[in-house]
Amino acid sequence: MTVQASNSLLKFLEEPHSGTVAILLTEHRHRLLPTIISRCQEMTFYPPSPEQLMEVLSPEYGLAIAKTASHITTDLEEARNLCQSEWFAELRNLMIQLVEEILQNSSKAFFHVQDKWLKVAKEREQIDIALEFLLFWYKDLMYTKCHLTDKYINIDSVEKLNKQALLLSQERITRGIEAILSAKKRLYANVNPQLLLEQLVLRLKEG
Repeated sequence: MTVQASNSLLKFLEEPHSGTVAILLTEHRHRLLPTIISRCQEMTFYPPSPEQLMEVLSPEYGLAIAKTASHITTDLEEARNLCQSEWFAELRNLMIQLVEEILQNSSKAFFHVQDKWLKVAKEREQIDIALEFLLFWYKDLMYTKCHLTDKYINIDSVEKLNKQALLLSQERITRGIEAILSAKKRLYANVNPQLLLEQLVLRLKEG
């Protein structure tokens, strides 16, 4: 809301018409004026946990996809839509292939981004999810190094994660996580997506 809209809402809350009940919904409480909040009775609705989403989604879509979707969104319908989307599962498989090529220091990794990733992830929102997949994978590699395998998100790739973790130091995994987080921040800053992903691949290859 603009400042003017906030002040108009405040005036309405201070002088409501008789018999009026106003219900305000927000996911960003901190953006409301303190004077508006002080005139409301607050009720907090917590989103479902990843475990609750998985319980609903896994019977229909399988445990691996359900777990991945439940860590991307807390909205059940959005998670269900992701599970139903062909590009979602395809992009996850492409991510696993890309990590293999990065760790093998293969030049194919750059062609992978151009010829595969960007043909499936055509919107920035999809590229953001692709980066989430990559982030989940590197976190799982760190969990492997720290013997926290109960925290795995990629629960169908335990053997592959174990093999890759033997090749990497915790420092390199940490730098990889930092590089992915940096790419996610830059994604919506009007950066060319292909250039962004190629720079990320280069950073991950260099370690």
